[in-house]
Amino acid sequence: MEWIFQPLTQKNLEKAAVLCDNCVGKNLYSPAYLASVLKKPEHCFRLLTNRDGEIAGYIYFFLARLEDMAELSKFPVERLAAVFGRRKPVIGNLQSVGVDERWRGRGLSRLLVSYYLNYIQFYWSADVAFGVFWKPGKTVPMEKTLKRLSFRYLGDARHVWYDREDLVCPYCRGRCRCDAAVYYRPLGKEEQV
Repeated sequence: MEWIFQPLTQKNLEKAAVLCDNCVGKNLYSPAYLASVLKKPEHCFRLLTNRDGEIAGYIYFFLARLEDMAELSKFPVERLAAVFGRRKPVIGNLQSVGVDERWRGRGLSRLLVSYYLNYIQFYWSADVAFGVFWKPGKTVPMEKTLKRLSFRYLGDARHVWYDREDLVCPYCRGRCRCDAAVYYRPLGKEEQV
């Protein structure tokens, strides 16, 4: 099947918000928040559609500072700087990825994450791919994809989304008490996905 990456626009904003609600929990990405992303050149949100225009998934990522990633992951800045090998790396943060339930099991997560890796290397010359990934219970739904794409596990972060009182977690069925697994991947010019 042929897949097309569509940029987030005002026209498809509502559909994107519904997809995010269904994939990662209600209220994590409101239409207002997604509208703000449209004005930020350091943010990239793409919808994955088939030739008929059906939305199968999305990916959202942005350029981030080391301090921002330390705050998100709840790891000390010094630890991340030591792992990344520099104090001011260019970091492409993989904020969110989701595949509509009807399209799961077809390798679309890998396609979406490969797009992200290529984008942050080609357009932003990123040094590191980084992400804090949802870990409901004891599993990381993205783990298989991350391992296949050579991400390295860094550790777990406790209750990452707990402070988001409006987020309705699909696993907790209310306020999110889930942990997260932190992964990263060093990037080099020779590492095209």
